Amino acid sequence: MTATVRDPDSVLQFYRTLLQVRRDSAALASGAFAPVSAAAGVVAFARTSAPESMIVALNVSAEQRDAGLSATIDGAARYRVVAGTHRPAVFEVELAAIVLAPLEAVVLRAV
Repeated sequence: MTATVRDPDSVLQFYRTLLQVRRDSAALASGAFAPVSAAAGVVAFARTSAPESMIVALNVSAEQRDAGLSATIDGAARYRVVAGTHRPAVFEVELAAIVLAPLEAVVLRAV
């Protein structure tokens, strides 16, 4: 257990990051929920609470997938990764260009 607590890449640390992101985000904590159209094998939804817009996208398949998200959601095209299983936080992405690794999950905040 001690090694897990100290490992920045452990599942425990990822859960702690997710909990902190949720605590820091009005959109994730209590914002309006809307499903987002995505490619087969990808589940996505938006949470919004003015002025913040967040998107959560999950590749539930065992293959790499183009997320198939529209070019803009809630008027924003660029999003910053705030938590993810395969890419570092603060990495910026264009919604229309997101490709998710197998079983990747990502939480994005509109820039």
